[in-house]
Amino acid sequence: MDSPNVLLLLTTLSLTVSSAISGSVVEDLANLQPPSDFNTTIMKNCQHNPFSQILQLLFCGPERDLQALDLSLNGLAGEFPIESFSPLTNLTSLNLSYNYFSESKISDSRFFKRFNSSSFIHSGILPSHRNFTIKAIFVLVGFPISVIFMVVCFGWLCFQRPDFLPGMFQRKHKFTPSMLRAATNGFSRKNQIVRSEGVEIYKGTLRDGTEVRIEIYRDCISREKRQEFVEECKVLVELRHKNLVQVLGWCSNRNKRAIVTEWTDGETIEMWLSDSAPPWKLRLKILSGVVAGMLYLQENWPEVVSDIRIDSVLLTDNHEPLLSRFQVGDRYRNSKKIHWFGIFLLEIITNRRSQEFERGEAGFIEHVRENYPENLHEVIDARMKLPENIFDQAKHGIELGLMCTDQSISKHPGLDQISHMINKVYESCLELAPQNHKRSHGDGEEQQDDQSKQQKTTPERSETGVIIKLGQFGKFTWKTNDLELDLR
Repeated sequence: MDSPNVLLLLTTLSLTVSSAISGSVVEDLANLQPPSDFNTTIMKNCQHNPFSQILQLLFCGPERDLQALDLSLNGLAGEFPIESFSPLTNLTSLNLSYNYFSESKISDSRFFKRFNSSSFIHSGILPSHRNFTIKAIFVLVGFPISVIFMVVCFGWLCFQRPDFLPGMFQRKHKFTPSMLRAATNGFSRKNQIVRSEGVEIYKGTLRDGTEVRIEIYRDCISREKRQEFVEECKVLVELRHKNLVQVLGWCSNRNKRAIVTEWTDGETIEMWLSDSAPPWKLRLKILSGVVAGMLYLQENWPEVVSDIRIDSVLLTDNHEPLLSRFQVGDRYRNSKKIHWFGIFLLEIITNRRSQEFERGEAGFIEHVRENYPENLHEVIDARMKLPENIFDQAKHGIELGLMCTDQSISKHPGLDQISHMINKVYESCLELAPQNHKRSHGDGEEQQDDQSKQQKTTPERSETGVIIKLGQFGKFTWKTNDLELDLR
């Protein structure tokens, strides 16, 4: 075949194929539809690189002459591409507000000096170099200072006002001078109850609303003495009994010591006896509670001794006695404790104070003994107006008080025995009380019974000493140098 014919054939085939392809492409473009996930794909690309699509659209063609651009409210985040915006020399209006760009210093760029702060509202961008500097100083300097300030405040609270801290950070039973000052309104006179040399007593209210009694000792003692004071208080806060004032804590520093106890609205036994004429039944209840508190200490805390004078024992509204003053570390003999209770018992029955006598306790005991048993009406508190059967119980109480205070005998009844005796008498008094109004001293039969009872309670002489038959108390043989006790 000649070469011209071959060329003609190839040219014809090429034109035919080109026409067919061109017609197919045009038809395909006319029928072209966007894929179903087109929008999703665009959103994913924008979230991954929010400026990739925008910059290709705006900055790669005639859009470089853009004069206004609003990208606000698009939720754009990440570093702001300053270099990509620099070519937009004709841009006069820009709004990047309400996006989440990373903070950056852009005020040095000449491009952004053409726009004011309204272009960057809540965008994360700091167009002001001054504002950026202030924030940087706050982060680099202010933050460490704020941390130090918080640590100092926390330390101050720990050592001065731990009551503002959560319970896990508070020192149990430990009070600070600042806490006591706040509880007493600055140690105001309105809160002051007692003031004497070296001792002040206040009523206070803790931050949690608890009312307390604060006894402050303003003295200067050695470091060793302060430590002993703290150790004693650690023992006292463990005491738990209904007839003991609860010790809540203590305060101890160089010039001030304090004991914080629960507040009681009642009065002392001394005030109670002076201001009223309490009946025999209530006096027995007081005696029973005092012995119960002493017995608790003896059995559980033998190193703790309570002051049971009538001016230190408190009384609640329900007539429950509260032992309020304690000593730790002094192991007194039981005979000494029994002696103290004997004085307390005699003062309760007679409503007399040992301080009224020239020789103190010795003079008081001698006065009672001189009038026993014939003139007990001169000794027992006449305000009680006791009927004969109850008067016998008071007489037995006098006898027990004399035995507890007798220094000439080597053996005294124990607290457990005394507790048993008084409780028995108290129960008997409760049983006899409803019958008192039925008694008549003019009845001959009852007079004979009274004489019989008097014979039972009159001391009998024996070769070994004086025998006292106490009925509810039991039988005591009171010798000169010995004591025999037979409880029944």
